[in-house]
Amino acid sequence: MTIVLISSTQAQNTESAAQTTVRAEALNNQGVDLLEAGKYAEAIMLIQEAIRLRPDYTCAYGNLGAAFYRTGQFPEAMVALKKAIELKSGYAEDYNKLGAIYAEAGRTEEALALFQRAIGLKPDFAPALYNSGCVYLRLQEFKKAINWLERAAQIEPNNAIVRCELGNALSRRKQYRAAIAQLQWAVRLQPQNVEAQFRLGQLYLLDRDPQSALVQYRIIMEISPQVAQELYRTIYKDKIVAVSGK
Repeated sequence: MTIVLISSTQAQNTESAAQTTVRAEALNNQGVDLLEAGKYAEAIMLIQEAIRLRPDYTCAYGNLGAAFYRTGQFPEAMVALKKAIELKSGYAEDYNKLGAIYAEAGRTEEALALFQRAIGLKPDFAPALYNSGCVYLRLQEFKKAINWLERAAQIEPNNAIVRCELGNALSRRKQYRAAIAQLQWAVRLQPQNVEAQFRLGQLYLLDRDPQSALVQYRIIMEISPQVAQELYRTIYKDKIVAVSGK
């Protein structure tokens, strides 16, 4: 019986390939850390090096697409994300990222199709549900927007951004009480979110509750006096016009 042993050269090549994979993964992870720290140029360099070492590295292509997206390099982001999907089409995150780029470019039908593909792969994927809602809100299809945003809120109930957009969609259908509830939830989660605080004050006015709007004015004064004054002018707009007209 002849026993065939692996040659020393083959062993070295196997070890080298394994080491290359480890190095590529380390570079990709470092790139992700830089991406999260807002150091996009450095992140792109490291992730590109990871891909050079391992050209079939699906996750790295997805991260590279995200980095390019953050820097506004949309064509480059599209190429990277399409490559990630080509290598492995089972990542909902990559479809969602690519859909976000199409949405930014105004290609809403393609964006929605990509979000739906992401949701098909991962039905509880809140970012794709949220993005679908935002696109329908932009298209002024408010009922559909509310549907998708409510689903996102069910999955991530303590996401202030989702609550704000859901409140916005509800207000566009003049469901002011429901919108107020969403914005109240949002400001409980993020008390320093001046945009949400201001929007809540506006909703109180739309719901004909100036006293609650004044309470909001005092809250906003502690965060941003300039924004608070804008709300104050909105509250007393009719009286100011009446006085100035005398």
